[in-house]
Amino acid sequence: MLELVDTPLEAALFWLPQVDEARGGLFGTVDVRGIASDPLLEGEIELRDGRLSIPALGQRLDDVEGILVLEGHTLVLQRFEAHDGDGVASIAGDVTLERFSPVRADLALDAEAFPVRQEGSVLARLTGRSRLGARLFDGGLEGDVTIDGLSIWLGDDAGRSPQSLAPHPDVVVLGADSDATTEEPYAVSLHVDATQPFSIKGEDFAAELVALLELGYVDALQLKGEVELRSGHFDIFGKRFDVERGALVFDGETDLDPSVNLVAVHELRSRSGETVTVSASGRLSDPVIRFASSLTNDRAEIVALLVSGEVRGDNAQDVERAPTDFLAGIAAGVLTLSLREEFGQVVPTIVVEGNAYGGTRIRGGWRLEEVLPESLRDVIRGVYIEGYFNTTGQDGEGSRRTVGQVLDYGFLLELALPRDVVNTNTFTPPNNFSLDVTWQP
Repeated sequence: MLELVDTPLEAALFWLPQVDEARGGLFGTVDVRGIASDPLLEGEIELRDGRLSIPALGQRLDDVEGILVLEGHTLVLQRFEAHDGDGVASIAGDVTLERFSPVRADLALDAEAFPVRQEGSVLARLTGRSRLGARLFDGGLEGDVTIDGLSIWLGDDAGRSPQSLAPHPDVVVLGADSDATTEEPYAVSLHVDATQPFSIKGEDFAAELVALLELGYVDALQLKGEVELRSGHFDIFGKRFDVERGALVFDGETDLDPSVNLVAVHELRSRSGETVTVSASGRLSDPVIRFASSLTNDRAEIVALLVSGEVRGDNAQDVERAPTDFLAGIAAGVLTLSLREEFGQVVPTIVVEGNAYGGTRIRGGWRLEEVLPESLRDVIRGVYIEGYFNTTGQDGEGSRRTVGQVLDYGFLLELALPRDVVNTNTFTPPNNFSLDVTWQP
């Protein structure tokens, strides 16, 4: 009979070299019966006030608590929960032992805004459920992961490469002993089934995907398989492009540079029925980007369409104005990005355009799906609110009308509903209102 009273957690995790700085207390009783090399365990152990870190990821877990029930050769995990900042993850299920070593695991994992880190930087936050069935052996594990109802939010650090903490080969520290390690790396091989659609969202994009992947890890992460984009949207110069089709194909290399195939379309609001299409192919690290339009095949004119909503001619005045419009759009985009990094989603996406009055059209939009109450998220999948106003300018003949006068203004509310239904509502004072319902599979 073993009685645990505030026994250090570190002593129980000695067999996990990936875990460091384990703190916390274990409480409970364990009855050990049978032969010493392969005993039967009965009892219950509770973990309180646990803390631990995973150095390889820079992940530190706090407030780790849970109950472990021992039933012969099976460990039953009940209500195990861990926090990292505002995120929380829980795990429950069974682990089968053989001669004190785990040989089989069947676990359910749940996460709520739980951060995924690399060298401490938050790459993403996970919300959803998954299930792991794995076989464990000396030096690694292999198994299957089934993903259900997963949502991934890519944070501000997702596009940044953190500075490596590994020793630099050209830096020599005099007097330091270099301990050469002979420890074999821990090998991971998993089949990932994400055929139930899951979502990925960022500051200015969102996508629904399905995937079948083979994941391996020895010295570096390897992925093989395909990720298919079922639907989604992203912004270029503040203009929304809706994905028609897309895919990422991983070839199993460690540099994680998949082949890409993407086609997305933007419908010009200033020219009803006209579109701009962008396509991407090649490798993710160096994609080939092409623009096309139903109005023109000239790349410069297509960029002008995106920035100002108009196709410029070849006269000197238009050639001079096109770079100005382009730089105005770039400046507005940089301003929006910089303010968002400081103040978050309260700052809208700001877009500056030319208009038919020779003046300026200014738009500001907010995506608000992250602040929707949980009770509404099954009915409303996304919310976009936009306000705009048009000002006058001097026309091509040098008219003396008041420059900068506000001519009109309005609002747009767009709701993404289940089954790819989109509701678009516009209002222009004093009494112009429109309501559209479209199906966008």
